[in-house]
Parts: sequence; C-alpha cells; structure tokens
Amino acid sequence: MTLDLLNDTKQELERLQAQANTMKSLEVKLLKQAGLKPNHSVLEFGCGPGFVTPTLCELANQGKVISIDNDEKLLRICAEKIKNPPALGFLTLNNSNTSYLESLDSTIDFSYLRFVLQHIENKQEALKQVHQCLKKNGIVCVVDSDDGLVLQFPQDEFINSLLLEAQDLQKKRGGDRLVGRKIPSLLADLGFSKIKSQVIMFTSDDIPFESLAKLLFGFKADLVGKTGELNEWINKKVIHTSSRKYFLSGGIVLVTAEK
Repeated sequence: MTLDLLNDTKQELERLQAQANTMKSLEVKLLKQAGLKPNHSVLEFGCGPGFVTPTLCELANQGKVISIDNDEKLLRICAEKIKNPPALGFLTLNNSNTSYLESLDSTIDFSYLRFVLQHIENKQEALKQVHQCLKKNGIVCVVDSDDGLVLQFPQDEFINSLLLEAQDLQKKRGGDRLVGRKIPSLLADLGFSKIKSQVIMFTSDDIPFESLAKLLFGFKADLVGKTGELNEWINKKVIHTSSRKYFLSGGIVLVTAEK
C-alpha cells in the first residue's frame, strides 16, 4: 500500500498511529454514517500496519474483517493489534494472492480504503478489485486527502513550497496529492451507483495547532526530508495561531457508493 514511501520508520509509524487515535471518534461516526453494520463482512483495502483495523473489528464485531496489503511486514504488525477479532473471524491477506481475492467475489458487504489511493498509480485496478469483491448493493467507503483543501492566511512560503515539493515527488512515484476531488469520477467509471461525497474540514479550533499541522504536513515533510524544518516552523507559528494572526485549515474527502 503506502508505507514503502515512508521508509517504514518507527518514528513515522508512531506519528501516524497518534494521528489515527486523534481522529478515532470522528472516524467511527463517519463509518457508521457510511453504512457499516455489526454483522458486515468488511474488506479493508490497504491496511498498512493496522491504524484503523481494530476499529473496524469493533464496529463489525458480529461479522468478519479481511485486511489486505502488499507488505508482509505491515500485515504482521496489523495482525498483532487484533486482540478481539469479530465473531466470524479476522484475516490478513497479501493482495498478490489473486486466487484468494477471486474467492471473495460478491461476498463483501463493506469495503474501506483509507488514504490509499493517493499513494498508488493504478487506482482503477484497485477499485476494480473492490468492486468485484462487493455483494450487490455492497458499500465502498473511500477517504483521502486533497492538498487543494489546505487553506492559510497569510500565505506562508515554507508551507507553499512544501506542498509543491511533495506533490511533485509523489507524482513521480505514481501517487497523487490531489486525488480527493477525483474519487467520485473514478467510482462512476467502474459502474458504482449512489455516489455521495462530502468534504470534512478542520481548523486549529477543532484540533490543536501542533496536531493539525502534523496531520496536514507530517507525511509531506517526511517525504521530502524536511521533518526538522517542519517542527521548527510549528514551534514558531503556534504563537501566531493562538493570537489569531495565522489561520490554517485542511480537510479530507469522503466518498461512499454502492455496487
């Protein structure tokens, strides 16, 4: 999936887990609104080291959860986090195992892709696999970022430069920092129906400034080798934010659809 771009460092994994913990209550609410039910069979596409997998197991505790990725090390980390599997079982799966994926055809009630599409080149192939696994009227829920949702005033040149550098490097690696706005079209091209999208925005009134800045820019800084510079920027900027002299917001795009 994703963390091959992050060099899979312990510090980066801890940062991303902290972000997931910060967003857990909102994520639970959004998953329920998207249609996830306790008895569902769930396919988590691109699970990484299981940032949200335990939450999916809690929400589908009467069903089953299948978490797939292409990195065996991350799959092992993910599996170790599941202490209370759903009633019908929990399974990790390498998505190179095409025969098993084929056996899932039309068996899945709900599929979740969380910050996955921004990292992969062949987005349509990934979504095609999801489409094949879903039952008729099965639900896909896709959450991803879009750098166009980053708003700031006054404009900060360090952040503007960081965004452009990260967009360029991720594009060279097959990713897309502007994928959020493209998700409805990607799903429509594959024949999904009842496509609904929403943009969820955050400011430093919703999330403390330091956490918000790391949420929005932490991956980008790691990607281009500017984590230290970002931390220095946060320390200098926090006073401007608390005095309302600097405004920062960002957001995610959430799209649901049915097969």
